[in-house]
Amino acid sequence: MTRWDLEQFGKELHEFLQNKRYLIVVDDIWDVGSWEAIRYGLKNNNCGSRIIMTTRNFELVTKVEEVYRLKPLSNENSKKLFYKRIQSQEGESLDDELSTEIIDKCGGIPLAIIAIASLLVERPCEEWSKVYHSISLGNGDNTTKILSYSYYDLPSYLKPCLLQLSIFPEDYQFDTNAAIWMWIGEGLVHLEKEEGSLFVVGERYFKELVNRSMIQPIEDKYDRLVEVFRIHDIVFDLIRKLLKDEDFITLLDSGGQHSPQASLRREKKTCVPRSDCKLRRLAVRNHHVQRFPEDIMDIPEALRSLNIIYCNIAIMTPLHSFRVCRVLCIEYSYVPISLKHLGKLLHLKYLELYGTPVDELPKEIGHLRSLQTLLLVNTGLDELPPAVCSLTRLMCLMAEGFKRLPADKMGNLTSLEELRLESIVGQSATQALVAELGKLTRLRVVNITFSEELEESLQEALVQSLFNLWGLQELALSSKWSQQGSAMWGDWEPPRQLRRLIIKGIIFSRQPRWINRSCMAHLCFLSLAVHAVEAQDLDNLARLPELRYLKLDGVSWPPRILELGTQWCAVGAVPNNGCD
Repeated sequence: MTRWDLEQFGKELHEFLQNKRYLIVVDDIWDVGSWEAIRYGLKNNNCGSRIIMTTRNFELVTKVEEVYRLKPLSNENSKKLFYKRIQSQEGESLDDELSTEIIDKCGGIPLAIIAIASLLVERPCEEWSKVYHSISLGNGDNTTKILSYSYYDLPSYLKPCLLQLSIFPEDYQFDTNAAIWMWIGEGLVHLEKEEGSLFVVGERYFKELVNRSMIQPIEDKYDRLVEVFRIHDIVFDLIRKLLKDEDFITLLDSGGQHSPQASLRREKKTCVPRSDCKLRRLAVRNHHVQRFPEDIMDIPEALRSLNIIYCNIAIMTPLHSFRVCRVLCIEYSYVPISLKHLGKLLHLKYLELYGTPVDELPKEIGHLRSLQTLLLVNTGLDELPPAVCSLTRLMCLMAEGFKRLPADKMGNLTSLEELRLESIVGQSATQALVAELGKLTRLRVVNITFSEELEESLQEALVQSLFNLWGLQELALSSKWSQQGSAMWGDWEPPRQLRRLIIKGIIFSRQPRWINRSCMAHLCFLSLAVHAVEAQDLDNLARLPELRYLKLDGVSWPPRILELGTQWCAVGAVPNNGCD
């Protein structure tokens, strides 16, 4: 927020809370000025209200009346957390004395314990002492030292992937798949062999960062089927500091500050000559100005990545100026964006327009022959142009909010691995899409929301197309409710690597016979509707080794079922984590 935004916010908050009793939690305040502006709006109204503020900035501690310092973990709990993380070292004798020293130096801070345990877990015990002494832990807060060592210990291919995530705001929840596709667009993911899936390699990168505790997978509170993650605040701070040393990304925030300074240096308010400019990646956040910053407008030729998030910029540099741009991401821009000359970005590999109104999606989008990822969500447009279906290198397509799609041409996208479509309108469009789906044999993810009921003939055609998708890992279908599922579902042979199966809108007469351990050993998520479940069906569900989420909608059930409103959960069906 700018200072005016804060003052206006404080005034409006003060008026809203007058004569009301409230409990407000203000999380992670860093700036003294921000706290003063917020506190102005939270003046005591003698109604017994309470305010809780969390901060890691000790300057703010003197500004509040009562201070509660979070206590570190006890020595016992610190050991439990440490040994839980390194439990993969089964069968090895651990050096208890060295382990105790390491734990003590973490000072009971959970992030430090997890980070150093993640450093040690892949190493034999005889190397632990070398790692411990390399970090040079002192007697103070060693968290930053441990995390810094963790970063420099990353393989060379993981460092730029982690730094690239700094383009997003702090506490931002990242969509896992979108982040991986952006890495691919940036050219940060590399195949070890000539053939293979870039996304699969990107998934491996992501899992490595999770295992090293650099990013944290979390559960989306709105949709438990969506995989999201975040970066811990302290890790995020470290990454932001590293940007200057690595000269990787230039950040332009609402205060007009540029970082790293080496990327943009001003002399008497003029930008450095283009030959001396190192600007390659630019992230603009929280900018509410009429024009795109002038110093940026003068040097677009070398820009490979442009990310604009939470901005209202009415006039920006024409897109044809960014001739070598590979990644263009605009999220939550409330001023309509012009995509004129978009077709001239011949090197573009990743295009995302999310929650951003667009005046038009030009036919020239078909000229983007290098495009690999296209994410279009709530752009205010009614029609996805047929030219999109000429993008033969496209590997990921997400289109939400459109009323008309070129369904009869979708089969041309033969490189497609991930397809997410919402609101397929009209019977003919649905029929065309179902038929074309079978041509996309490389699909790993299919997530489609149909606006109408899937009649039995459409279900049969759909199953026929699914027979061709042997690489499928996720299938999510949603439609208006149909009273009867086609008998042809019983003949389908789902791919053994299928991890998610969500079918909403089709009621099966009984649970399909292929839902069993031998056919679906890797199934994690299952959601469907059945008329009745028999004892054998429950046994099959209970034997699925990796099932974590189960939702069954039904009509009639045997006595062994626990009723939960209109949703049903088989007792004992998920042996490890319980039924969500």
